[in-house]
Amino acid sequence: MLIKRSSSNGTGVSPSNTNGHIIISGSDVNVYDETVVKNLATHNNRPTLDKLSDNGTSLLFNGSAIGGGTGGGSDPTHSNLDTLNKLSDNGSGLLFNGVAVGSAGGTNSIFVTSAFVLCGDVLINTDANQKSITVSLNTDLPLNRILSVNYSNGTTRSESIPNPFTLQAGEYMVWNAALGFQIKSQSAGISVPFDSVLIAMNWNGKITGGVIFDIYNKRYPIYEKEYSVNFKEVPIGSLKTYHSMFVCDNELITIEVPSVGSSNVFSLPDLTFVKSFNVSFIETNANLTTSEMRLVASDYNQEVRALIMGNSTNNGAEEYMKGYIFYNADTWKNSATTVTFANCGLYTKLDFLPALFPGQTTAKMCWAAEKDMCYLTTTDLKYVHKLLLGVGTSNLGNGTYAYDAAKRYNGTYKIIQTYSQDAMKYGNKDLQFYRGSLWYPLKYTNGGYKIQRSYLCGSSGQIKTDLIYYNPIGQDGQPLLTGSPEGIVAYNGQIICGHATYPKMYVFDATL
Repeated sequence: MLIKRSSSNGTGVSPSNTNGHIIISGSDVNVYDETVVKNLATHNNRPTLDKLSDNGTSLLFNGSAIGGGTGGGSDPTHSNLDTLNKLSDNGSGLLFNGVAVGSAGGTNSIFVTSAFVLCGDVLINTDANQKSITVSLNTDLPLNRILSVNYSNGTTRSESIPNPFTLQAGEYMVWNAALGFQIKSQSAGISVPFDSVLIAMNWNGKITGGVIFDIYNKRYPIYEKEYSVNFKEVPIGSLKTYHSMFVCDNELITIEVPSVGSSNVFSLPDLTFVKSFNVSFIETNANLTTSEMRLVASDYNQEVRALIMGNSTNNGAEEYMKGYIFYNADTWKNSATTVTFANCGLYTKLDFLPALFPGQTTAKMCWAAEKDMCYLTTTDLKYVHKLLLGVGTSNLGNGTYAYDAAKRYNGTYKIIQTYSQDAMKYGNKDLQFYRGSLWYPLKYTNGGYKIQRSYLCGSSGQIKTDLIYYNPIGQDGQPLLTGSPEGIVAYNGQIICGHATYPKMYVFDATL
């Protein structure tokens, strides 16, 4: 089985052989294979064929005559069968006197009503560096790997899914009867026509949709529990909350790079806007270029008076993952100029070298419940590392030892335990450890506003996750709230979250 891969501009490459399968959509026409094409004249498609004028005008496909009558019409079961078998499957319609007989999208066109895959198991292998995904389907049983598609006219179509198949980052696979299996780029948007089936999509190294995702989710449920919760929506004017937020001295502070928006201060508990300021941290990469650190996860510790965050740049030129502990973050809001490494006050750098974290990217951090401990999450929360930080002159071996009497932490750390989970948990834009769990927003979601709560299982090293969602529905039956929740904090028994698009914050009770 060949797979057609579309280029980034959306044009297709050479089509694969579809074994004579065609689409003819008319008032009473179905999707069939070659066997039924041979019997068009004796089945329910006869009325459509009878309407074709036999005045000598040919039935055309892409401008080529399929069969021209001399007054008696054409017989699709004889000489024209060869022509029908040679029809190009590039999506063009059958034409008769300029009128589409098989035009996709017409008012009488059939459409997919449901689709499923018969499969024993799904294996997903992710290349952490390239973020490509290779999907393998178990083939122990004869019916495995069969895609079964049901159409609106009551017919069913079955196809064998290619095994294995690979999706590069930002690609998705669709299938329809005319074009077979196609791999397309998400750069121009995701399009799944009415007569097509979404097989799988690769978003940032994770399978996030399609019939393959449905199978995997049934075999290995992502969530332990799901909670539908009514969130309190709090408008914050024209100010968006963006990627990260933390609580310091009874104020909620959101931080973001200036190229995206300002950092903002809100009073608690009423979330009234107080003021704005700017933060921009520029790092030097391994190739001596520079990149601005994405401020996507930060957490403030009131006891030690320090803000912790990772350098989640997700930049291929990044020298290695790093973490930072800032001791004067409580004063940033008063800065008249942009806060940078040069004027941010004292800070300690934590080096997360590849030897300790092979193949891992996107460092994000928050404080743990225990003093002088924190959590480092990597590769979009596939791994969670609990760290003990070196205090004063106590060198814990990992990292770069840099004792300074004015700083509590010396840049070293010890890995207490590592937890892991399947990469399909989507990752996080911010995180907070609260009441024994990691809380974080679920990025790029449809069907509501979603938060995840993860439990770290000390005995097994596994991560178990609950889903918490808020799904207000409009009068048209569609969700009113979609997109990316961003930023999360715990405050007085409540969880407060922001949003990448809407100028609101969302609040719910943490005692689920």
